[in-house]
Amino acid sequence: MVLATEGEVSMSDSDVSAAPGEPALTIEESRASGLIMLGIAGEIDVATVPALTAHLRRALRLGREAVVLDLSGVRFFGAAGLTALLEARREGDVRGVRVGVVPSRAVRGVLDLFGLGDVVDACSTVQAALMLNGW
Repeated sequence: MVLATEGEVSMSDSDVSAAPGEPALTIEESRASGLIMLGIAGEIDVATVPALTAHLRRALRLGREAVVLDLSGVRFFGAAGLTALLEARREGDVRGVRVGVVPSRAVRGVLDLFGLGDVVDACSTVQAALMLNGW
C-alpha cells in the first residue's frame, strides 16, 4: 500500500506466520508528509499483537500529524488487539498525533460491543479517515 502524495513515501512489510506459508498478520506501512498509514490484514490476537504493537509504537513516534490504521483486512480481532488499539489512541493523544481507524467487520463488531467506535475515531473508508485527519 503506497500513499500517493507529494513528499516522502516509503513502504515496508512485516509478516507474522500462523502456519507454514500462511501469514497470520500482514502489516504494510506507507509514509507521506507527516502521515503514516498502516495497512493491517489477518488475525490480531495474543500471538500477533506484539508485532502490531511494535509497528504502532514506531508509527506514533515517526508520525508528526496523523496515523491511519487500515484494519479493513482484519478477519479476527481479539481482546489483545483492542488493548493495542486503545493504547495507540492514548499514546497518540499524548504525542499530539491523530489516530484514525478503518475497521473491518470483525473489528467493528468488537468496537460496537464495547461502545468504542467513537473513542478510536472509526471511519468507514480510508478516504474518510484521511479527511478526518485533515488530509
